[in-house]
Amino acid sequence: MTIESPEPNPRPVFHSAFAVQAFLADVSIAGSTRVVRVTGELDLAARDQLVSVSTTGHHPAIVIDLGGVAFLDCSGYGALVTSRNIIEGEGRSVTITGQTGQPARLFDLIAELENERREGSTPVAVGCPD
Repeated sequence: MTIESPEPNPRPVFHSAFAVQAFLADVSIAGSTRVVRVTGELDLAARDQLVSVSTTGHHPAIVIDLGGVAFLDCSGYGALVTSRNIIEGEGRSVTITGQTGQPARLFDLIAELENERREGSTPVAVGCPD
């Protein structure tokens, strides 16, 4: 039997200077509370996964811990809003906690824009999609 080795790849291989940390969610139960600990990047690629993992089950209280999230964009924020709407629509409660760094800055910016909108000082609607 002869096994031929593959031809060498004539195209150069490029490596990026940074690594993207994938979205991960660790779920645990503490009494009647479902705790979802999220790490990595919460963006469009993770949107559906977050909604699914945070709304599954029938626990009366859900905590979404963003302590391990390094990046949050408007799609990720929209996933949190969608999750909240589903959970609260079922008569359950949700708490979002642990955000630091860039995710905390995004939360602060959205809150500031919402306050300005309520006060009537923002001429255009600004926000993230649901």
